[in-house]
Amino acid sequence: MKLWRYVAVATVTALVAACSSTGGSTSGGGGGGENELDPNATFRFADTLPIDTLDPHTSPGAGNNVWLFPVYDRLIHLSPDAELVPGLATNWEFTDDGTTLALTLREGVTFSDDTPFDAEAVKANIERAQTVEGSAVKGELAVIESVEVVDDYQVEFNLANVNSSLPYVLTGRAGAMASPEAFDSLAQEPVGSGMYTVASYQPGTSATYERNEDYWDPEAAQAATMEFTTVTDSLQRLNALKTGSIDATILSAKDVEAAKSADFTVASEPVLEFYHLQLNISRPYLDDVRVRKAINHAIDRESLVSGLLFGLGAPAVQPFPQDYFAYDEEIGTDHYAYDPERARELLAEAEVPEGQTIELINQNAPSYTQLSEAIKSQLAEVGLNAEITQTTNFANSFYVEGNGDAGAINWTGRPDPAQTAGLLYTEEGFANPAKETTSEVADLHQELVATIDDDEREQLARDLSAQITEDALDVVLYFPFQNVAYSDKVQGLEPWLSGKLEFRGVGMTQ
Repeated sequence: MKLWRYVAVATVTALVAACSSTGGSTSGGGGGGENELDPNATFRFADTLPIDTLDPHTSPGAGNNVWLFPVYDRLIHLSPDAELVPGLATNWEFTDDGTTLALTLREGVTFSDDTPFDAEAVKANIERAQTVEGSAVKGELAVIESVEVVDDYQVEFNLANVNSSLPYVLTGRAGAMASPEAFDSLAQEPVGSGMYTVASYQPGTSATYERNEDYWDPEAAQAATMEFTTVTDSLQRLNALKTGSIDATILSAKDVEAAKSADFTVASEPVLEFYHLQLNISRPYLDDVRVRKAINHAIDRESLVSGLLFGLGAPAVQPFPQDYFAYDEEIGTDHYAYDPERARELLAEAEVPEGQTIELINQNAPSYTQLSEAIKSQLAEVGLNAEITQTTNFANSFYVEGNGDAGAINWTGRPDPAQTAGLLYTEEGFANPAKETTSEVADLHQELVATIDDDEREQLARDLSAQITEDALDVVLYFPFQNVAYSDKVQGLEPWLSGKLEFRGVGMTQ
């Protein structure tokens, strides 16, 4: 979508999205589409990973959006197919030179502590997100040099340079708005303007949400209460679904057929999320492109998809999937064909000792452990020894504390390729453990964010994907399908292209 069309189509897109998510609609999946929704129902969801803080600006992983977005509206929202739609901003547009982003704010909104939402609140939130200790989003907002309050419901972001991905940035945690009066307690007692409020929260375990009866979109919260729990094992999540202790969850591919056999609906669709063996390219040997290419050639991606995903995924070597505009056709999916012999040749050229150890960090959850063990086995075939270290907080351990040489993890995706590239492959990227890159990737990324023309952006995005792959800044493994399983009472739940579920319009039949 061209940037000059944001204002023109945003409201129309929002109305279409709202109509498709209202009670009784069958477009979002779920059995009993013609049954009446229960306005007093509780919707229970089991997520895959724990969340340690409900502060949107310091929460280190985008996977936490699932827990955060019921509470915090963002300035701009996404539709399920990753189109920009109005949130707390009803309109947005760049100035002709692209160095100012002007937003018109939604009127009559208050935070759940009755603090008014206005331009001053936006200014306070952006400045906090840029400066608060432990901010995970300050890099995404670094382009904003100042926030100017024009009037109560008009605000302007003055930019250091053109950044065409900024509207997409504002759909995530960087654009989440919290009550300025509650800034000091957001981690445990979040206060937003979202469709739900948090009634109780146990860090890393569970949260209970209650409907915000004053929310500006009355169709958004179809259930009176939502209960979220963390269950790291997919089979345990499936069993919870079978016993009726939850209503919906995400399943690993291995459990999809069992869920279907038990008459649950499973929506399996591709998303922007990918799994990768992420390398810290500042580490000895990994700073040599020949070693990084060798590791790429050492991985049998087809066997990972068939063995770990039961075919519910697509092997990949670049960070964007096929049929997505940033995918480079020339690089394709076979740029690093499985070739252990070539891997050994490259390792020998780089004078890597036989049995060289690579410390491999992984999140302490069964699916990540299985992936790490499979990678360890494949690396052993080319003479590399992967030592696996478990962690309960991957993002903090690998990105913040700098532990490990590589990490077997998933990247949860971003709606704009400049975001993914900026966070993973630039020197300022929060999710770049080395804080190093190549000059070619850095230059292409800067061109991409500085270009507003849609056609030019698409070509630059493809060039950037190709350069990241050629420089072997990553070992992309595959794009999994997101498998959303739910009971026949659930209405309005569907996969999101972003890879992060939102629950707007989700309810339960009586």
